[in-house]
Amino acid sequence: CHPFYTGEQKIVDTEGIALVSPSVGDIVIVQASITNDDDVAHTITFLVQIKNASGEVINLGWVRDIELAADESQTPGLSWLPDSAGTYTAEVYVWTSISEAEALSPVKSVTFTIA
Repeated sequence: CHPFYTGEQKIVDTEGIALVSPSVGDIVIVQASITNDDDVAHTITFLVQIKNASGEVINLGWVRDIELAADESQTPGLSWLPDSAGTYTAEVYVWTSISEAEALSPVKSVTFTIA
């Protein structure tokens, strides 16, 4: 049983507006709503891994020490600057920490195209 619920991932711009057709050179932000469904507070790490069409990891980033009280939600995001066109998949992980890497939520993913 996972104590966290991860909502739909979104690909947005720096204003938080959904990117319908991002292009090379656009700043792409991968964000997801995370809710602490537990009855105690947790400190988590939000991790985003971007893979190219061949399944190779081309970008990896994280935000550490996000504190969430019981039933609290936040929507962290990580930016990426694509340097080539193609189809990419962003995988979102919610872990206890980078060193422990204990999953607190199932992995979520979103696929998108850079023109």
